[in-house]
Amino acid sequence: MPRKLRAIDLYGGIGGWALGLRCAGIEVISSYEWWESAAETAKQNLDCKVHIEDIRKLDPKSLPKSIDIVVGSPPCVEFSYSNRGGSGDISDGLVDIRKFLEVVRSVRPRFWAMENVPRVQQVLLRELRPGGELSEFRKLLRDDQILVVDMSEFGLPQRRKRCIAGNISFELLLAYRQVCKETSLANAIEPLDQKTIVDVNFGQKHKHAELTEHIKEPPLDWEEIRFNFEAKRFHPVYNDMAFPEPRNRPVRTVTATCTRVSRESVIVQDQVKSDAFRRLTVRERALLQGFPFSYQFFGKSYAEKLRMIGNAIPPVFTYYVGQAMREVPLKSLVTLPNAGCSHERPVKSPVHTTPDKEGRAYPATRRFWFAIPNLRFKSGTRFDLKNSVSGGAIHWQVNFYYGPSTAIQSFPLDNTALTRVLKENWGKAFTNALKKVSAQIKLLDARFSPETLQRMWTTKGDRTQHPFALIDELGEVAKSLIDAFPKEHIEHASRVILELARQYSDDAEVKGERKLSTYSDKILAGIVVGSVFNCHFASSRERLAAE
Repeated sequence: MPRKLRAIDLYGGIGGWALGLRCAGIEVISSYEWWESAAETAKQNLDCKVHIEDIRKLDPKSLPKSIDIVVGSPPCVEFSYSNRGGSGDISDGLVDIRKFLEVVRSVRPRFWAMENVPRVQQVLLRELRPGGELSEFRKLLRDDQILVVDMSEFGLPQRRKRCIAGNISFELLLAYRQVCKETSLANAIEPLDQKTIVDVNFGQKHKHAELTEHIKEPPLDWEEIRFNFEAKRFHPVYNDMAFPEPRNRPVRTVTATCTRVSRESVIVQDQVKSDAFRRLTVRERALLQGFPFSYQFFGKSYAEKLRMIGNAIPPVFTYYVGQAMREVPLKSLVTLPNAGCSHERPVKSPVHTTPDKEGRAYPATRRFWFAIPNLRFKSGTRFDLKNSVSGGAIHWQVNFYYGPSTAIQSFPLDNTALTRVLKENWGKAFTNALKKVSAQIKLLDARFSPETLQRMWTTKGDRTQHPFALIDELGEVAKSLIDAFPKEHIEHASRVILELARQYSDDAEVKGERKLSTYSDKILAGIVVGSVFNCHFASSRERLAAE
């Protein structure tokens, strides 16, 4: 009987590579990880040799001999679009990729594979070119050995796209998708409420009494619900997400960031109380990441456990990478739920941690940035309300943005824009509606002040004086104008808007002109409402300052 293939795991995290390869019949000799909590998690669950060290300083000569496989997941934070909008330090991220490739070049394994976020595919293709930062590894890695896969196609209950690079047979790996069944969010988490729990990833049965790390936190309060809803469904810049998360399909990507108020957090609807919403528990996140029911997480806090799970590579996927490394043909492949791969709960128990409580107060400079209802037109074209706090001064202002994401445009909503709109003849009905706007904004000014808005936004205060209440009111004022707008003046409105846009544009051609024309009646209403609001709030501040 041939010996098992021997592997080492760099940037091993909590053991996603090691567990998947072990289930595929590959022996993981050593794992290397710098984060102590993650390394402890891998050590306790897999009983393998884990080295806690800075891999950037790792001497390849110190590695075990006779290694057949090198795998790993260098840190992705500098490449991820969820990190500072994709403006991470690429050069710093390349240090870890370079180190991984140096180890591969030194060890010369039979097979190797590296995993990272999708963006790394383009980074590798660019930097492997002559003159690129990784050009010396060109013979090690061809263009056709770098691809992006969606791990949900391998049975993971999560739509997780990741870049995979290496010298394995990608043709064979991708063929495995033919026998993997799609697994939904409901398939993964709903069995947790049953007396006998079937592990959706590994096929094992467990008693409900054995369930750990499944403390359901208090439901989101009204502000947290609204924050998540707006951030997901109507983000000022990014594409829409579902809210709450649909249960009949794989969940969207589970990330390391997971707070009660976050666009990135997966929010599910309570199965008993339909108007209640919550984040996922540690156990639910782990199952969605492809870890066994019995896997334990040795983080020092609840948030640290969430982060280490979100950073992991799913063993559901690495199992199939291991099978491709063993060159198992499709006809002989046994899917993971049927492979009989067992995982025993560690003897040692992790620290008990509880979910974060709902926020009662936030920093005095907490940022508000949400699009106004009835004035959001997708792809970044929108009117939004933003705040700024600097030197003790508090400002709230409506802004207008338009154009493609690569060249966002804007022009000020002020007295100049308002005068330009008002000098036109729009007909009696619309003129009357315009006159009402000023009175409506004055009523809002009596209820809202910059100081009140900031106080309501940073503490749990009066819901009727909250910034969300203000954008709803502004949206209703805009809707009254939109409803009154004479449709025969659509082209006229388009000309006025384009004239304003050209006035503030450095280019002869207005970016996003088609969209400005398509929504000209609504955008005209937004210009009026935003300009009146900005002028009136500015004059109110000046008046108060004078007093």
